[in-house]
Amino acid sequence: MKNKNKYLGLLIAPFFCLALLSCNKNNYDPNPSEADLAWVKNVKLVIGGAEIAGKINENKKEILFPKMPANTDLSNVSFKGDFPPGASFEKNSYNFTPEEGDASTKMSVKVVNNKRFREYYVTLNLSVPPSGINYSKGTLYNFSAGNGGTRYPDFNDVTQGRVADIDQNYVLIVNRVGAVVPHLLRLEDLKKGIISNPIPLNLTGVTGGTYTVNAGRLINGHVYICNLTTGFATSSFKVYHWDAANPDTPPTTVANYLEVDCAGVAAGVRYGDYFSMDVDDKGNGYIFSRAGSSHASTLRIKVENFTQSSEPTILSITESAGTPSNGAWGTCNMVDGNPGEFIFTSSNNVVRLINVDGGTMYNMTTFAVNDGGSARTVNFNNARYLITLNSMIGSGVISLYDITKGSSTTEALTLFDGGDALSKAPLYQFSLGGTIPSGNVSCGVTFAKDNDKLYVLGSGAVAGFAFIEFPIATETDPFDDFVED
Repeated sequence: MKNKNKYLGLLIAPFFCLALLSCNKNNYDPNPSEADLAWVKNVKLVIGGAEIAGKINENKKEILFPKMPANTDLSNVSFKGDFPPGASFEKNSYNFTPEEGDASTKMSVKVVNNKRFREYYVTLNLSVPPSGINYSKGTLYNFSAGNGGTRYPDFNDVTQGRVADIDQNYVLIVNRVGAVVPHLLRLEDLKKGIISNPIPLNLTGVTGGTYTVNAGRLINGHVYICNLTTGFATSSFKVYHWDAANPDTPPTTVANYLEVDCAGVAAGVRYGDYFSMDVDDKGNGYIFSRAGSSHASTLRIKVENFTQSSEPTILSITESAGTPSNGAWGTCNMVDGNPGEFIFTSSNNVVRLINVDGGTMYNMTTFAVNDGGSARTVNFNNARYLITLNSMIGSGVISLYDITKGSSTTEALTLFDGGDALSKAPLYQFSLGGTIPSGNVSCGVTFAKDNDKLYVLGSGAVAGFAFIEFPIATETDPFDDFVED
């Protein structure tokens, strides 16, 4: 037994020594008498006479310092610390000035001792408020058939829910009359999973058309709904307006036009399948409605003061080169912040930047046919995003991309098209998981925003709807979570 204990002690001793060394690894040097050692401890950044303590991860050979004010001059910084005899940093000073538009610089810095050296990667960060959203902390509210959600019941088939939209207080559900009345849902209710308190819109005076109600928009408290006419020569295309705060009040008729009222090229016969509309905070903007897959005709109506319309015009927005047809459910969505620019696409077309008269300004190359549906741009917190519904005929995938770079919309889309796979990867995606039918591609994406958050909503016939609440990006300091090792 004594011999067994002796051998057991011999086996345990090395592990005990290793444990001691591990507990003291910050102070332990395995070869303290070795010549020309090269390392640094207790590192400090010296700038303008001030010293700032940093952290070292010896295993990763990384050194990090706390963020510094945005106006800090990093053109002449130096470092100091505790070294073994004879060692020092390779240079007396370094230029860490970031590239234009950046707030961070990472450089290799050497500790040298005669012919030996150890290389560390030093990162200096400036304190600059971040732009855009924190997309990694988006909160999903899912009323679709996808990813474990429960589809909102009004989207059970194509005769019912056609499209949804969102503003800062409500979600609008547009249903074809004869199934369920179009209504609003309170955003705060939906966030709690409550769908049992719909707010119906007063439909007094809403008449005419193949369907008296077919599509709509919700814009900062203003509700717009159009009918569907399949005989434009004798059946008016109509648009109605409600104040979301007074849904019980009968609507105002914004537009009521026949083919004979319209300037421009020969009209198609069918308008109202999809309804694009944007107005600014003064109520000025445009309505667009695509004629359908067999026509290149798009009806454009000017809107002023929220409820006054004029200048009904039929535009000929022809197919893009290389696409077999224009497809159905075409959208013309105003570029956020640029009222003279619009993003046009459809179920069978590329994403195109056009002017108010339908002239092509740029054709995108990133999206294949059936992707890039209902494309919109949105500006938020000094960033610019492109939102689309991919797989328009099928599952319906809400997609969010960063297109901040570029001084104009054309340049932004061009740079995005020319980027690598990583720069073109979506920041966020969610599949509605339905089976949006090819004959009823009533689907799309939309957004709402305030100073603190951005909402992105996608919907599709038979699929349902879902929206994501993205918080504004807030500043963090990587130094706080940096682990010394």
